[in-house]
Amino acid sequence: MSDLILRNGRLIDGTGRIWDRVDIQVEGGRIRAVSPEGLQDVQAESVDLAGKTVIPGLMNCHTHICGERLAVPPGATSTVFTQ
Repeated sequence: MSDLILRNGRLIDGTGRIWDRVDIQVEGGRIRAVSPEGLQDVQAESVDLAGKTVIPGLMNCHTHICGERLAVPPGATSTVFTQ
């Protein structure tokens, strides 16, 4: 039994492949299956991701240089710029 099925999402996997409008089966916090044909599990929670993109395992691992100083400290995952 799945914990969650993400439906109708766009998936960019670790190989760079882009899957349009697929269902993603999540079990125990891990992706167990991806199917463009649809997945059936009536007991799993279902979330419609139409118009959304899933990029599993992605984290912001780059920074930008602004002038002579680093704009984002190493290890940061989010940035808020203010004026």
